[in-house]
Amino acid sequence: MDELTREFLIESQEGLDRMERGLTDLEARPTDSELLSEIFRSVHTIKGTTGFLGFKRLEKLAHAGENLLSLLRDGKLQASQNIITGLLQLMDGLRSILHTIENNNSEGEDDDSLLIGQLQELQQPAPATSATTHALIAESFPASTPSMPVTQPLHVSAAAAIDASNLTASDSTLRVDVLLLNRMMSLVGELVLTRNQILQATSHDPNLTPLSRRLDLVTADLRESVMQTRMQPVSNVFSKFPRIIRDLSQSLNRSVRLVLEGQETELDKRLLEAIKDPLIHAVRNSLDHGIEPPDVRIAAGKDAVGTLTLRASQESGQVLIEVSDDGAGICVDRVRNKAIERGLIVAEKAAHLSDRELMQLIFLPGFSTAEAVTSISGRGVGMDVVRTNVEKIGGKVEIDSQHGKGTSLRFCIPLTLAILPALIVRSLDQNFALPQSALFELIHLPFQQAATVIEWIDSNPLYRHRGNLLPLIFLNNMLSPQCEIKSHDASDSYIAVLDIDGHRFGLVVDNLADPQEIVVRPLSSVLKSIGLYSGATVLGSGDIALILDPSAIAARANIFTHTN
Repeated sequence: MDELTREFLIESQEGLDRMERGLTDLEARPTDSELLSEIFRSVHTIKGTTGFLGFKRLEKLAHAGENLLSLLRDGKLQASQNIITGLLQLMDGLRSILHTIENNNSEGEDDDSLLIGQLQELQQPAPATSATTHALIAESFPASTPSMPVTQPLHVSAAAAIDASNLTASDSTLRVDVLLLNRMMSLVGELVLTRNQILQATSHDPNLTPLSRRLDLVTADLRESVMQTRMQPVSNVFSKFPRIIRDLSQSLNRSVRLVLEGQETELDKRLLEAIKDPLIHAVRNSLDHGIEPPDVRIAAGKDAVGTLTLRASQESGQVLIEVSDDGAGICVDRVRNKAIERGLIVAEKAAHLSDRELMQLIFLPGFSTAEAVTSISGRGVGMDVVRTNVEKIGGKVEIDSQHGKGTSLRFCIPLTLAILPALIVRSLDQNFALPQSALFELIHLPFQQAATVIEWIDSNPLYRHRGNLLPLIFLNNMLSPQCEIKSHDASDSYIAVLDIDGHRFGLVVDNLADPQEIVVRPLSSVLKSIGLYSGATVLGSGDIALILDPSAIAARANIFTHTN
């Protein structure tokens, strides 16, 4: 495939992405001339280039769509629901041909005559009955539309496999092969490891200290720059949902208003791709089992049109993505009964769970409150897979619901997987890395005070901190259960106060070392099966340290109620 064709494929896919966003907006603004012109340009650009490249099948289909869009743009037709559906099918057809060209370097031999015929029929004026009446609503209301500065980070496109040596530049953007970016990120990781070792080796040499500090600053700047090239706005994923909402609304007889907020929030490309499928599942659940049909909503005193909100924000080194609806919500009593009925939890234990804890039962494998599994989704069916997929990338899932008022599903995702700031702690004469994203506070615990400030309730240690009792986990004892917990050791220790899903506990460690930026390495299957670690890293001293997983530690110690 030559460079011109590769460039054509990338630009055409980007044009179709803009067309998809425009078509879902067009349903709410069928007479918006500016919107119609933008959609027309997307198809016109594809058709204009295909003739030069010799893609006759693509040219013929784009030409049929261009004729229909020309009538809409000139005001001779008005964008009805049927016309928008036809244009979405056109977009799917064009995208399919582009994928065939990308994979096979040819257009394929499928017949597009049926779709072309449908587009030609839509060019005929429709009766004036319900051309613009929509029983279903799928609107997108962005909270803000950020401007695109010329200093925008590198725009990465994986639409075509471009050789690392082949770069396509314009005045403000540069397309780079994703494989090249991955290689750059790996090299930066190695540089960070080397930087850490040099800093430690030269810490007591006054002649080398200025040079090592300079190396530290340059490495940090380079790391940040390379990471920025991998960052993409969540709008790249959010933009797919107006079409999904429209299609599902029609098939489920729902009226839905889609609200998009925080689309400018950025996330590592790899993580953005990994979160797409869990988000789609959450949205499908919201429409199928959350938002009620219009007549049911009206009977309940609600607006006939339901609201589904996709919201993204950045907090404390993490990206929070929330899917919330104002639908029927989840009845905790029904959740409890279903879990007992399916043998997922015993009645005695279920009776002592709070509403928040009961809600977490929907993430158990095999749980569902749906009376029948539909072709769309089932509330709970596959939710264990959603949680598993999110946890694979170092994230977590939270759910809140009020019966009759709606449900919110929150995904907490790390900004990147490659390099993390961590606190180095010691236990059993070994180093461990503790991600700083979970660290709330550090407390020095002199051995003379341990006996008075640590209290014991049913063999569970608690630390009285600012008037509250903080559950404690002794890392020594967790790593080596035969190691007896001693609160009167003649040595100081430290309490790392960790925050997990809004719950706090203290991890007691023997000692602390300086914080480091660590490069995350995958675990072997043996260490992964232990369930207490999220990865491994090499410290500046050259020693290998395991990366502690605070959520897994809390679950293992039963600090909070768990259902597994």
